Amino acid sequence: DREQIIELTYKYARYVDTRDVDANMTLWEPGVCVDYSPLGFPTLNGLDEIRAFFDEVRFTMGSLCHLTSNHLVTVSGDEAAGTCYWWAPENDTGNAEHHWSQGIYHDKYRKTDGTWRFGGRRAVPWVTPDFAERRAR
Repeated sequence: DREQIIELTYKYARYVDTRDVDANMTLWEPGVCVDYSPLGFPTLNGLDEIRAFFDEVRFTMGSLCHLTSNHLVTVSGDEAAGTCYWWAPENDTGNAEHHWSQGIYHDKYRKTDGTWRFGGRRAVPWVTPDFAERRAR
């Protein structure tokens, strides 16, 4: 179970970086809450809001490479909780600037039909990037 959950976080990183919104949507439980507000983005409630967010940001973010590590996962039956670090360098394709963000994801996971999915996610940066200013340019 633990390895499947860690792979789930890797899939999230891959699908965000490759802008594969359809694959990304397979990672989330219905009714999930994803809190990106510490990054200056909205809190997303449910699959429709998650899809709309990733449909929009895939056109506005530069070249990304999310790296996740230091996973701590506690499994209790078909539910689990965990944290992992992220580091995400970004190449701003509009002006060749380089940016990065890093922090910790606080996750909840649920196993349904034999598959682990995100039941909740909160992204807490260690250094708050100014995404809003960069995206407005």
